[in-house]
Amino acid sequence: MKEDKILTLHPEGKPGKLLLLHDYELAKEAIVEFFLMKSTGTIEEINASAANKLSGKIEGEMNPLLSSVSLDMETRDFIERVPGSEPTEYRLKLIRC
Repeated sequence: MKEDKILTLHPEGKPGKLLLLHDYELAKEAIVEFFLMKSTGTIEEINASAANKLSGKIEGEMNPLLSSVSLDMETRDFIERVPGSEPTEYRLKLIRC
């Protein structure tokens, strides 16, 4: 059986990564869960929290997967960098209807 894949996007236009859609969706969900508990966070905090949630659910290296998914989420306007934060922090992007 062929598994569905997704090609991630990069905010700087660099080539994306081809990931299993299942892994991408799990990682994305774990990142969103982080923001439901905390309004902002550094990429290290986000990845640590998400890796903890995904332990045993995804095979392979966790950090490259989470980095690719978080960059994709930034490119697709799901998350954004907090202006003026040092170190750089991220937050869910508010969508106005």
